[in-house]
Amino acid sequence: MKRALLAFALVALCVTSGIEASTARAADLPPDLKLIVGTPARSAADLATQNTLQLNTTMFELYGGAATIFTKNLRAQHPIILGLFSGAGGRFIL
Repeated sequence: MKRALLAFALVALCVTSGIEASTARAADLPPDLKLIVGTPARSAADLATQNTLQLNTTMFELYGGAATIFTKNLRAQHPIILGLFSGAGGRFIL
């Protein structure tokens, strides 16, 4: 009897912990459902800061991709000349 009661308690514990872990939190809800649930709206300053940071991140990704393409195209169309100068003179390497 004790084993059956212990097994039942163990199963009940596993089931309830699984239900709690799988329930959605208000932060995970889509924006249209957040209005229904009643989560507080973010302040205008917080929203502006978040948008600016996201824009900055996105633009750096775009600039990085553009710089790679630009460098590749520049090297394909134009020779690169290195000038090494010292007090005794210098030399150029193509």
